[in-house]
Amino acid sequence: MPHVTAAQRPAHETVGRIDIDPKYGIAEWDADARLIPASQRADYFPVYYEESNGTPDRLTTLGLDLGAIPAWRAELEQARDTASARVSGRVELPSARGTRTAFFAFVPVYTSDVTPASIDERRRHLAGFVLGVYPIAQVIEAGIDRTKPEGFNFKVIDEGARGIQRSLYFHKSRTLGEREYPLEDEPEIRAGLHFPVPVDLAGRRWQLLFYPTPHYVAERTSTRAWEILTVGLLATTVAVAYLASAAGRAARVERLVLERTADL
Repeated sequence: MPHVTAAQRPAHETVGRIDIDPKYGIAEWDADARLIPASQRADYFPVYYEESNGTPDRLTTLGLDLGAIPAWRAELEQARDTASARVSGRVELPSARGTRTAFFAFVPVYTSDVTPASIDERRRHLAGFVLGVYPIAQVIEAGIDRTKPEGFNFKVIDEGARGIQRSLYFHKSRTLGEREYPLEDEPEIRAGLHFPVPVDLAGRRWQLLFYPTPHYVAERTSTRAWEILTVGLLATTVAVAYLASAAGRAARVERLVLERTADL
């Protein structure tokens, strides 16, 4: 995902039409999530290379300028200035089957051989970013698959967001039946027996709210404190599995940085 100035845009799009697609151009989403030519601005961060991870129904984002969205631009600039990976908030990605909830990870790449020491140097030597796109359900369920069903649900919350943007994902316990509907509302979950697990993900703070199913509680005659401890241990197990899955994806992003730096 190269850094393209307004002056560089015509040449960049010409090369893109030769190397990628005759219709390539720097674009942005309209109100209906359709790609349209990007408005004029000082610089752009267009998606210039895509590598699918087994998601056949996704729609292309080639040419999409991630700098067009203020919240994403803020994360890009933070990643650039700190020379570290940053993660976006909740993103609704269009696909052939509707939308998928995902998050972006941004890793800055510089033109210099070593990471520039100062913020001014990082801004001058920014080549672009490697972008990782992670469907939240896919990432989390990959971690859950490593554990056995234990009788608890959990909700993933973005503590830095507001309103509907706070809700990232809900996992229904695999021990529940198809017609059993657990609580999904954050205030209701917090009002009952639950165990919060904080997750710091590249500068963004998530929280996993675990709570037991009625069957899980009914089958145990232990005290409330013991129930909380048990749920906490199970929650930690799942959180560790989830983080291991996310770490594996982060490692692949880092390898992609090295492989694609020359393309920026």
